[in-house]
Amino acid sequence: MRYLLVGSNGFIGKNVAKLLREGNEEVFLADRGNTDSENNVFVDLFDKESIKRVILKVKPDVVLNLAGSVENTEKALGINPVFTRNLLDVILGLKNMPIKKIIITGSAGEYGEVAGVGPVNEDTPLSGQSYYAKSKIMETSIAKDYKEKYNLPINIVRIFNPVGAGMHPRFLIPSILRQIEAVNRDEKNYIEISRLDSARDYINIRDIARAIILIAQKKKTKYCVYNLGSGVATSNGELIRQSLQLESSKKNIEVRQTSENSENRVADQADMFRLKSEFSWNPEISLEETIKEIISDQAKQTQN
Repeated sequence: MRYLLVGSNGFIGKNVAKLLREGNEEVFLADRGNTDSENNVFVDLFDKESIKRVILKVKPDVVLNLAGSVENTEKALGINPVFTRNLLDVILGLKNMPIKKIIITGSAGEYGEVAGVGPVNEDTPLSGQSYYAKSKIMETSIAKDYKEKYNLPINIVRIFNPVGAGMHPRFLIPSILRQIEAVNRDEKNYIEISRLDSARDYINIRDIARAIILIAQKKKTKYCVYNLGSGVATSNGELIRQSLQLESSKKNIEVRQTSENSENRVADQADMFRLKSEFSWNPEISLEETIKEIISDQAKQTQN
């Protein structure tokens, strides 16, 4: 199959592209940062003519929309839903382009605060209040609407917390590791964290890539929306414990909580029944192995 991967320079995009190429799939990488070459194309998702040019050039069987903003600012509202609407409008207008599958990525942030305990399934109401969460709710609502109205072959993959080598250093695990390294260099004697009891569902980026490709390769799926997480809620306290153990820190490190108030529960554990039962998918990379990957990646970045 021919894949058009939009957003190829992002964290998820790079890993999906790598796995597709390892499987000898024909993949074309589209991004605003690309220049046209044999398998790389420039695309501006604000410009429908740019999108149309790329689709007519590539003639893809599968379109993977992994582009968008991860910034939690008002700007995201004018990016994520706009990108997806423009892409779907162009595909809808190309009547003779037999695209077999379109993948749109959502976020666990869409669920917002949730009641009770245990895994959060795909039928949970979407109540996310951050700018980023609202932008993804708008985006995935557009995708569901186009699937229902126009019978476009769309699947939405609602990703929980992607982690692994190459992730942005501002996120939590890299931040914890940098603080531990600072303690080991005697630059400080404590670690700061918002709350030890706050939890999230962390999933290795390579497991994410594998799941996205599995969904993309199945012509007809049982559901439109699939959660994608590890199915395990991991607290900040457990993240720090594992990180200290893997960094082999022998110092007596104080952990300071910067917030006195407990966090209301958010979607911290994915219900993975749909993906596991239909695709026989299971996460293969443990959180411990993932933290090791990030430690190694940060060491390489420091050397460079």
